[in-house]
Amino acid sequence: MRRDSLPYPLPDQPQPGHHPSRRFFLQGTAGAVALAFGTGTLTACGGQSTSQDDGGGAPGKGGVIDLAINTDVPTVDWTSSTATITRAIAWHIFEQLFAFDKDYKLRPMLAEGYEVSDDELTYTINLRKGIKFHDGAPLTAEDAAASIKRWGKISGGGILTLEYIDEIKPAGETTLEIVLKKPFAPLIPNLADVKQSLIVIPAKAAEDAGTEPLGDKHLIGTGPYKFVSWSRGQRITLKRYEGYSARKEDWGGLTGKKTAYLDEIKASVVKDAQVRLNQLQTDQSQYSMEISLDVYKSMQSTENVEPVIIDSNAWLAVIFNKARPPFDNVKMRQAANFAVNKKDVGKAAYGSEKFWKMDGSIFFPEQEDLYTTEGTDNYDAHDTAKAKQLLSEAGYKNEKLRLLVTNLYPDHYNAAQVVVKQLKEAGFNIDMQVLEWPTLLTKREEKDAWEMFITSFSPSFDPTGVIWMLPDWPGWYESPKMKSTLDKWSRASSDSEKQDLLVEMNEITYSEVPLVKLVNSATLHGRSSKLKNYEAWIDVRLWNTGL
Repeated sequence: MRRDSLPYPLPDQPQPGHHPSRRFFLQGTAGAVALAFGTGTLTACGGQSTSQDDGGGAPGKGGVIDLAINTDVPTVDWTSSTATITRAIAWHIFEQLFAFDKDYKLRPMLAEGYEVSDDELTYTINLRKGIKFHDGAPLTAEDAAASIKRWGKISGGGILTLEYIDEIKPAGETTLEIVLKKPFAPLIPNLADVKQSLIVIPAKAAEDAGTEPLGDKHLIGTGPYKFVSWSRGQRITLKRYEGYSARKEDWGGLTGKKTAYLDEIKASVVKDAQVRLNQLQTDQSQYSMEISLDVYKSMQSTENVEPVIIDSNAWLAVIFNKARPPFDNVKMRQAANFAVNKKDVGKAAYGSEKFWKMDGSIFFPEQEDLYTTEGTDNYDAHDTAKAKQLLSEAGYKNEKLRLLVTNLYPDHYNAAQVVVKQLKEAGFNIDMQVLEWPTLLTKREEKDAWEMFITSFSPSFDPTGVIWMLPDWPGWYESPKMKSTLDKWSRASSDSEKQDLLVEMNEITYSEVPLVKLVNSATLHGRSSKLKNYEAWIDVRLWNTGL
């Protein structure tokens, strides 16, 4: 599924605002510590497979995996794109200072630890020593500083975070100092966000690329696999990085120990879902993304093939272009929300309720510290008559409204069929335009090219990292109320204050309607039973697994 994919303290260490000790260092054992800064831990929102280890012991070193991907890759620069396919390739190449483990706890990755000054304005991040980039150059604080500065100019979450930062500078070969303008509790969590992520690259690559996506010669990371070649629209090839400096902890997710057992990963574009399934069944590929949901039962009885369900990892939505008429008018957006029957959409998009559920919250039920349905009364409030009334009050004059959707993803396309029908019944004049996914990603950046588009969002781990709330993300949501609430959140310290602010965010969302949330959803991948020790998560990861 496409996802447009934290305050947590190390559990035995203090949260910002509490000063028994200001040093946050990893002790180096798997049972040691997880960062936890007080907003939300997602404990059951990852993936599941019918079998994670088919016996035979640990994988042997060697072999090539063919990964069937369902779409062209717009860029391998994880900082520049929210596309799921980008990160599914990129996180084999690049790494972050901090990252999430398999239980969605925040852990160090390239960082060893950090310190916070008593006034909560200066963060000193200590990098692990001995790490080398794929070109053999050592990782330094200068590289980290340049990467953060670039992230702060490109990524929606980075742009927001940089508003709070006064200075980013090396304070030693492997020590980085970040000075804030005012306290900002989500700083470390935002550095670990999985969407448009802060990837650490050589300073020269960051400076040469600037705000443009990284070119092939700059696809240099510290990850277990390194970039080899890219035939656009066909295949990306990665190769084991022999100089990889692995952590020792068994954390999973995007951090902890990563072993590159495979010689190569070949990610081939196979757009036809049936062909992807056929290749998996005939061992032409060993992992396939985006398998059609209607073959789930047959996959369970297919020899040498294992279904991989990625649970509660996204929610589907209709995005409005709020930068121009007519959806700059809130009554138009409210009308659309009342026009859509979410239950009908869920059934059409996903069929079995195993793969979808109704839920109006911004966050997922598993995110116990972030999840609340209070303030979501207008989520399940289908009322065609009310929609027509609001359209009239908005002064809508039957202008044609362009809704962009891709047929690459059946859930998007099937949902659009129902949404368009219901919008038309309420009086909207809809022109549904079906595009290739990379084309849609490009077109949605143009403010005069569309009025609505359909996408889905992977989990966010802090409200300041919710990309559709950001004014620079397509849809261009400029909301003084939401901005004020997010600012309060960044300074909130008590659980009760945070809970009130989460309710306020829901209330603003359903009052201002920057988008129409449809349903929570799961997605289906498939893998060969030959893959040993494979552990599912929010998307495919091919370290710690092999043939």
